[in-house]
Amino acid sequence: MDSPTKRFRTDQLARVSEQIRNLVERADKLGIKQQTLQSLTSIVDKLESNPLSFVDPTYRTRKQGGLTCYGIEGPLVVHCVVYQIEKVVLVLDIKPVPGSKLEQS
Repeated sequence: MDSPTKRFRTDQLARVSEQIRNLVERADKLGIKQQTLQSLTSIVDKLESNPLSFVDPTYRTRKQGGLTCYGIEGPLVVHCVVYQIEKVVLVLDIKPVPGSKLEQS
């Protein structure tokens, strides 16, 4: 288990709260709210504990040690930036996996 000093801090853009709210409402109507909430919890746990083992990097940022990445958990895709030196993860977007029930509703 990682010690608390080695964990990453997570933050998100303002729009992510609204995206999550909309996804949970949609999931509730589809009867997959619990699965969606579990996916959200799992995403946060993975981003805080060891983000680079969870996400796939797409490119480096101008800021040294920064990687823009995507990760998939259940019906959700998270787009984030991992700042390895500062041990910070910034969530840019969270959306349904393309073709999933959440996307199609």
